[in-house]
Amino acid sequence: MIDGTLTEENADNGILKVENTTLAGNTNDFEVAVGSTWDIAAWFNTEEFDNEIYDNVDDIMLEDPFSATSPSFMPQAGSPLLGTSDFSAAELTDTFFVDVSYRGAFDSTTNWTSCWANWDPQNTDYTIGSTAIGSAIADFGWSVDSNTVTFVNFSENGESYLWSFGFNDSTGAEVTSTEASPTVVFPTIGSFEVSLEVTGACADVSESVQQVDLTDTTGNPGDAVFDLVNIEAISLYPNPAKNIVNVDVTATVTFDAAIDFLDITGRMVLQLPSKTFTAGKNSFSFDVADLQSGIYFLTLLSANEHRTVKLVIAK
Repeated sequence: MIDGTLTEENADNGILKVENTTLAGNTNDFEVAVGSTWDIAAWFNTEEFDNEIYDNVDDIMLEDPFSATSPSFMPQAGSPLLGTSDFSAAELTDTFFVDVSYRGAFDSTTNWTSCWANWDPQNTDYTIGSTAIGSAIADFGWSVDSNTVTFVNFSENGESYLWSFGFNDSTGAEVTSTEASPTVVFPTIGSFEVSLEVTGACADVSESVQQVDLTDTTGNPGDAVFDLVNIEAISLYPNPAKNIVNVDVTATVTFDAAIDFLDITGRMVLQLPSKTFTAGKNSFSFDVADLQSGIYFLTLLSANEHRTVKLVIAK
């Protein structure tokens, strides 16, 4: 819609610009002010503007734009939206603008609406408080059997994972994995730098890098690397909670652990006293009466293990 003589003049004089733009599936692509005879179609279709018009939405190959409960506006492979952007205009050289290769708001890999949009509000339970998705937090542990390592993924809010294990295969390619908790056979008994890159729902990325040592001073491979079975189970009740929260921790060995209570953003809202847990069932309680409704996380962190459990507070 170009509305009014002044706007039409600005378009003719190159002050108002619409370039590298795609329209698809519209019953009427253009409008001008009532009584105007200005040729908006000729202006929009000026060859050097590189604008495009398609009769049908299907022509631009979006993944699932008309789903009522989980739409995806990401262009699929072969879409005319991919690889056809142009940020060469002088007005777009400011670092404020992100130079991307696609037209529109989405690329072909990331549906950023999944981190904040609720497409099915009529079936959402709003009585339990906030359901915002927190940032990705990368964290992992491992257990060792000779040169075979089983990794345990303790990351939070992850959508996808990329592991790098610090060695190459026989072709010289870096050994990686996209599994959540892979098992890997290392080429030798030694020490390897292992990284885990976690991508969250909002395309945020968190990385954890740790040194995995498959040896110990006695020469028994793996004895120096911890076995992730200190904590057999953790339960919180009631959940949702209003005031007092009871915690049961079933441990396999005696160990000390710091105890943190975090909100959905990862901010510590309660720092509980550290505790010594003995083999068997251990119980303690804490008060959340002063906290607002929402989603929280109780974290136990020992010298060789990190466990997190979700708690909902509903007032």
